[in-house]
Parts: sequence; C-alpha cells; structure tokens
Amino acid sequence: MKRVVEIVGNILLLAAGTLLVVATVSLLFQVVSRYFFNSPTVWSEELAIFCFVWATMLAVPVAFLRREHIVIDFVVNVLPAGLQRLINPLTDLVSAVTLGVVGFYAVPLLDVAERQSLSGLSMLFQTTVPLSYLYLAVPVGCALCVLLILYRVAVPIPAPDPVAEAIHTPETMEV
Repeated sequence: MKRVVEIVGNILLLAAGTLLVVATVSLLFQVVSRYFFNSPTVWSEELAIFCFVWATMLAVPVAFLRREHIVIDFVVNVLPAGLQRLINPLTDLVSAVTLGVVGFYAVPLLDVAERQSLSGLSMLFQTTVPLSYLYLAVPVGCALCVLLILYRVAVPIPAPDPVAEAIHTPETMEV
C-alpha cells in the first residue's frame, strides 16, 4: 500500500509540475504577443489561472502526506515526545475534517458555476468551458488531502528533518 501511495503522490506532482509549465508558457506567450507583436491574447491569463489552481490543489495533498507543508510547531516541540506523538495525529485529523468540510461545501458551487463559462478558454478550444471545471479543483484537492492525511495517520510517516538531511548529503560528506 505504501508503494501505491508513493506512486499516486508522484503522479500528482508530475501533473502539478506539468500544469505549472503550461501556465508559465501561456504567460510567456502572452507577454511576447502583447509587447512584441502588439496583439494580446484573450485566453492566456485564464489558462494560467486554471493551471495554477489545479496545480496547487494537486500538490497540496502530497505536501500533507510527506509532512512538507508549513506548520507552526513551536508549541508542540516543547511538549514531551509521548505527547507529541498524540498531538500530531490529532492535528492531522483536525486538518482532515476542516478540508472535508471545505470540499463538501465546494460541491454545491459546481452547479452554479456550470452556468458560467471561461470565455477566454472557450474561445481557445472553440467550445464552452464551464467555470465549474476550475471550481472542481477544490473538492478534488480537498478529497485527496483527506485521503492522504488519513493514510498518514494510519501509517505514520516521520516529519522530514532538513537539518539532518543537510548534514548527511554527499556534498557535506566530501569535506
């Protein structure tokens, strides 16, 4: 199961990275077309926003899984180790519940957003692209976060220690 979760995490990061590349190329195309050819596009900003939102909502679950998200842990760090082992899963569960609620309440917005379209992307693809395709990133990302957080609670993964990793890198070993 651990291997499957690692593969899913890598696929999510690959998709997020690809979306960031598409967004960057789209914005670069917009800058070149606007400032060098005086012919701005109507779709590039919408495409970049679409890609950035989806990339974020696909990468955040992996950050939760790998404990690489930003945390404020100065209170937890002063607690005894036994209490820390109890608090960390509880904070994970609070995060999972919060994200579950956000994802749950984002679903009804999809119906409202279905009646609106992303005009620039609709022009680019020559078909109607509903706004709900953009909004769908929120419940999908929240659901993935909840699943991966619950997996991490069930199968504890130690938090990364950047200081220890820096000490044991090959660059520092050669000194």
